[in-house]
Amino acid sequence: MATVTENVPSFAKEGGILYCPRLRFRAADGEIVQVVAGPGTEDIDFAAGEVVPVLYVAGDPRSAIIATVWRAYHAAIIFGLWGTALFDLGWAIRVMMQARSMRSGIR
Repeated sequence: MATVTENVPSFAKEGGILYCPRLRFRAADGEIVQVVAGPGTEDIDFAAGEVVPVLYVAGDPRSAIIATVWRAYHAAIIFGLWGTALFDLGWAIRVMMQARSMRSGIR
């Protein structure tokens, strides 16, 4: 678990400001680590002082990210949704083609 110490503002490429939470936590080896968990968002997602779960590669606590479902697995979620949509589309096309071939007597 980590504590959000502040939200660091930075400028977005498209204009505007992004806020990245700065985290402070004790790593498995006892070292106190402070990192900025990116990428930032336009809104402040976590208030200063809030305790959040973190996830990092063993032995590299500087790679820490906030371990909410969306932040940790957003790429997998997006690919899963796209895969489901494309599968459903393919299935619907298959059913339509079978129905068309049944009507015309072709198998």
